[in-house]
Amino acid sequence: MPDIAEQGGSRIVPDFSKIKVEKLSEIFDLRKFDCGDKDINDFLWNDALKYQRANIATTLLFIYENSILGFCSLAADSVKLEKGKEDVKIRGGIGHVHDEYPALKLARFGRDIKFRKMGIGNFVLNYVVGLAVKLNESAAIRFITLDAYPKRVDYYTERGFVKNLHADYQKDGRPVSMRLDLKFVYGASSEKK
Repeated sequence: MPDIAEQGGSRIVPDFSKIKVEKLSEIFDLRKFDCGDKDINDFLWNDALKYQRANIATTLLFIYENSILGFCSLAADSVKLEKGKEDVKIRGGIGHVHDEYPALKLARFGRDIKFRKMGIGNFVLNYVVGLAVKLNESAAIRFITLDAYPKRVDYYTERGFVKNLHADYQKDGRPVSMRLDLKFVYGASSEKK
């Protein structure tokens, strides 16, 4: 079956209500997936299943009509905040200053280049936010974290992520550490019901 983006010589925008999210397993042919980034492709093709089996990161595939539109790999994380600059705004009345806050890490993220400009990246990010909200019912998750390539920082900033200012994240040559505060997603209060 041809990839949906190529049917009939024209681009077909997927029906988002029919996108399935599947946990990575051996049954998927990943070699057709190409996000345009050699490192991300290599991770999905060669490492994602190994990471999943070692309980380092779980990879979810976003599938529409037998085509892998995109994927994300998720892991448990924590984030350090710059004392006095960031943490005062974050702790919001609980009094105690924490060294680290619980997070869900968007460890890897890719969208097939055949599906550019179709909203797939936003769909995957929104799914991850929704998953974090759901997981928060059982285990606290305050942030979604990720390490962005410098050229992708604006993309994530436009979606509400901010750079982490803690000195541990300010090393040259590294991806840019970023976070999304889920307090605003949970509502005016981040307390669990």
